[in-house]
Amino acid sequence: SPPLALATATVVDRPMVASQPFNPVPERNMAMGLLAGLLLAVAAAVVRESTDRSVRSAETLGQLTDLPTLAELPGRRGDTPRFGTDAIFDDAMRTFRTRLLQAIGPEVSRVLVAAPFGGEGTTTTAVNLARSFTELDEKVLLVEGDPRQSTIANMMGVKSGVGLANVLADRSVAGEAVWGTAVPNLFVVASRHARRGATLPSTADLPEVLEDLSEGFDRLVVDAPAVLATAETGLLAGAVQTTVLVVRSGRTTADEVKDALHALRSAGADVVGTVLTEARVSRRTKAAARNYRAKVSGAV
Repeated sequence: SPPLALATATVVDRPMVASQPFNPVPERNMAMGLLAGLLLAVAAAVVRESTDRSVRSAETLGQLTDLPTLAELPGRRGDTPRFGTDAIFDDAMRTFRTRLLQAIGPEVSRVLVAAPFGGEGTTTTAVNLARSFTELDEKVLLVEGDPRQSTIANMMGVKSGVGLANVLADRSVAGEAVWGTAVPNLFVVASRHARRGATLPSTADLPEVLEDLSEGFDRLVVDAPAVLATAETGLLAGAVQTTVLVVRSGRTTADEVKDALHALRSAGADVVGTVLTEARVSRRTKAAARNYRAKVSGAV
């Protein structure tokens, strides 16, 4: 057999250790990772925005309900100021009071404050509204409309054992139900003995009872239980003269607002407007308030 041919090779360049690695390239990988993270964040934001049905602005709330937004109240759940303790919040409450009075007119004195579910700030809003009315030298009666709660009695330091349910069951105890508070001209009907399974008696006397309780008072404010969770709010809404719907920003959904409005109107409620709680206060509003008060203080 013929001999095998031998291969020959020519050395073009000698092998050397590279000064930097060919792979991986940290700068490139970091840039790609940052870009991918940004794309994922944008995608997550788009998905959240498209699936989030919660109401977050007064404009959206107005379009949803076709009602005026009477107030945008700042504050966080569990940390909402009381009227008279925070300048920006106090101004928001005064705006609420003024718009409400303009909407209801001089003949209306019995107001219901209601919300779709618990947690919107209904009780705090009702208490602060009642306190703001006393600033006008009005004599105000604040009524706890939920027999399963003793929140108002605890907030106002009232030790009464007689609430609205007791008065409905026995009208002779109405005089025992009205208690004074530490706030001048502010009185309450609220029991500290709330019972989990308690209900308001379903009686045709409710409008007359509320009217009787309001005698001698310039204003009556009723704190209602959750519209979509109880039947009492429908009874109360039909027994007062006007109703305000409270909506919590970023929590209450559009469907809940619509369902609550339908339930209230079906009960004969005259819903005059809405209130948006936990509303964001813009930096310009805060700055304007600080500057104005600084000028007023300097002029005094």
